[in-house]
Amino acid sequence: MEPLPQDVRYGLRMLRNHPGFGAIVVLSLALGIGANAAIFTLIDAILLKSLPVKEPGRLVVLRETEGTYSGDAFEYPSYVRLRGAGQAFTGMFAYSPVRLNAVVDGETDPYGTGLLVTGNYFSELGVNALIGRTITPDDDRVQGAHPVAVISFNFWKRRFAQSAAVLNRTILLAGTRFTIIGVTPPEFFGTEVGTSPDFFVPVMMQVQVMPGMTDFIKQDRQRNSWLHVMGRLRPGISKAQALASLQSAYEQIQADSAAWYAEKFGSLKNWGRARLEVVPGAKGLSDLRRQFSKPLIVLMGVVGLVLLIACANVASLLLVRAVARQKEMAVRLAVGAGRSRLVRQLLTESLIFALASGFAGVMLAWQATRLLLKVLPHGRFPLALHVTPDARTLGFTVVVSIVTGLLFGLAPAFRSTSLDLGPALKDSTGTSGGPRFHFALGKVLVSCQVALAFVLLLGAVLLIRTLQNLRSLDLGFAMEHLLSMRVEPPGSEFKSPQLNAHYKELLRGVQSIPGVRSATLAGYSPISRNAWERGGSYEDVPKIAVQGDAATANGVDVHWIQVYPGYFTTMGIALVGGRDLSWQDIMSTQPIAVINQSMARALFGNRNPIGQRIGWAVHNSFDIEIVGVVKDAKYGNLREPAPPMFYHTFAQARTGRGQMTLHVRSIGNPAGVALSVRREVQRISKDIPMFEVQTMTAQVDESLTQERLIATLSGFFGGLALLLASIGLYGTMSYTVSRRTSEIGIRMALGAQHATVIWLVLRESLRLILVGMLAGLPVALLSMRLLSSLLFGLKPADPATIGLAVVVMLAVAVTAGYIPARRASRVDPIVALRYE
Repeated sequence: MEPLPQDVRYGLRMLRNHPGFGAIVVLSLALGIGANAAIFTLIDAILLKSLPVKEPGRLVVLRETEGTYSGDAFEYPSYVRLRGAGQAFTGMFAYSPVRLNAVVDGETDPYGTGLLVTGNYFSELGVNALIGRTITPDDDRVQGAHPVAVISFNFWKRRFAQSAAVLNRTILLAGTRFTIIGVTPPEFFGTEVGTSPDFFVPVMMQVQVMPGMTDFIKQDRQRNSWLHVMGRLRPGISKAQALASLQSAYEQIQADSAAWYAEKFGSLKNWGRARLEVVPGAKGLSDLRRQFSKPLIVLMGVVGLVLLIACANVASLLLVRAVARQKEMAVRLAVGAGRSRLVRQLLTESLIFALASGFAGVMLAWQATRLLLKVLPHGRFPLALHVTPDARTLGFTVVVSIVTGLLFGLAPAFRSTSLDLGPALKDSTGTSGGPRFHFALGKVLVSCQVALAFVLLLGAVLLIRTLQNLRSLDLGFAMEHLLSMRVEPPGSEFKSPQLNAHYKELLRGVQSIPGVRSATLAGYSPISRNAWERGGSYEDVPKIAVQGDAATANGVDVHWIQVYPGYFTTMGIALVGGRDLSWQDIMSTQPIAVINQSMARALFGNRNPIGQRIGWAVHNSFDIEIVGVVKDAKYGNLREPAPPMFYHTFAQARTGRGQMTLHVRSIGNPAGVALSVRREVQRISKDIPMFEVQTMTAQVDESLTQERLIATLSGFFGGLALLLASIGLYGTMSYTVSRRTSEIGIRMALGAQHATVIWLVLRESLRLILVGMLAGLPVALLSMRLLSSLLFGLKPADPATIGLAVVVMLAVAVTAGYIPARRASRVDPIVALRYE
């Protein structure tokens, strides 16, 4: 270790004496290291980090599974029974996200986010208040008795300027006065990664913060799952032991629920297939984790390949630089320096380059992660991720930098010190060719860069074409000039004639707004997260049968939606048979429905469905008359075909819930009428919360967030890989021209034309590209199979995509090789013949 400071000083002096070379190396590596650090930061925040709570390894999540279905929400009575049976736990707690209209000092925050939490939520997590206190079991014993709230550090900072006087102040949450009793620590964001609630209130305040909703606390039989349940295991207790302790209570819950459903819907012969699971909870819950785990891992592989290309590029540059330094190395060897000493010196220089690149990479990653957060989906609640580079990111970057330095520095270091001292000492310029191995190894590195770039380019083109395919889909409705917003008036948990009259007045008011072409209401928006208004995962799933049709006696799975008249006109869904729904149908005693083409084919084949009667198979009654057929439209996942769908009027729809989504078609830009629509809704009733106000174009675009993110980033990194490969190719061809200057002069002196010289160099460039693509094609085809689940309308070995990637690579080869070739063709033969 004694010569290490000397090696470092010498390396820094070399970097100072050759700033241009150092800048190119550092920039090339910084792009690769920064990309890796940025993606790792996201992976760490979403997939790897444990919750910032006490002993997170002892936390578990309770979950129900049935076949491919998996859910982690329970009813309150079920939670109480499971908690009572949880002897394997120090405690079991529950929470539920809630959207809140918050009023602070008369100023409304319509997009407040909160958690209803049980009284032991904070104590079981081991989280103490920064100031004040947290919610305790005493605050959560009696319904409506303790309107207290704990606020988050971010909300405290944003709305109260971190004033200690915030304690005991009151705020309005959903119209009820709550007293602030504490503030959470800045690092605590709850138990769901990607969210950061502003308020925490006791579960026993559910009725107050959900005005008009069912009293979920007193529900004792009907399944209405809304609470996420977690627990902390006792020391030494395994998940299997914890599950065994809950099994008896869970089976009793299942039996009671089955009895309730049998009483309401009839026999349920397949009840009881669901199972209780106890899964690790150290990392909390996260929709982001479920949605982005595979794309982030794919992107980590992509940026890893980009870094390999950068390493190969830098290794090529160091090999060229080694030729210029061969006399220096020869002199040092001649005066007694050992080969290992020189190798160590050269590796120290490489590590200096790598660490400098790592520092620059962290700066790039810091900015890149901020940009990435803007394109991640926000869902129902604002996205909150802590992605500031921390010790884990810095540690990852240091390790990557050191490995990178060794990776690109070893081969040039060993080759630089493998010299024949006699010829090397006689060479006065250091440019007479050097060891042939340098040149051969440089070509190998260039071909490797091309192979890796070809893999990334092919993947990027496939993913970009997938995004284009999804964007060009026929959705079955016209998304342009369409605005939607979720409205949940007080009392809309249950339908009533008064609520129907309220909605009629709302539609009349909105339709009178200048710039509005039409308006309607529906149970949900087609591309929203709630685009499946189905029953549950058991036998109450809607199944439709046709009167007198044995083929459908057991029922056919369908999707359905409650709508108001004007829905198909407003949405731009074409009527292909029969008639539309009318205002006379709203409160009619005769149930009617409009179905889509997929449902017509599933139930009737080629028969005319108009006038046919259908019904719910579980009731064995056929009282719903089909009055119309409309074109198929997408609902939910754009990748899936349009489901069999039928449309009920608001009063006749199977659900008792009355929350609706307002759809407004405008003459011009729908964002231009959004404020007027908001004012009209508030004019009719100031108590109507409005959520998810979006244009349909924005909704569709948000539904493609995953595809857009991975296509954009893979395209960027594919382009970066292509740039690095072209730089490597350009450097190698420039070196080739310099080595062959005398040969080129002889050829031109003997009559070779400019075009011949250009082709001589271009041919070498094309050869390197073709070798690289031939080596990379099998790897690319194998790698693309990993992307098959991310593709749409394409196969991994799509010929057109492969052809496009080949054309792009050849174009790069011609461009990178033409500049040195053109320079070679302009060499003066006399000067070239004298060239050393």
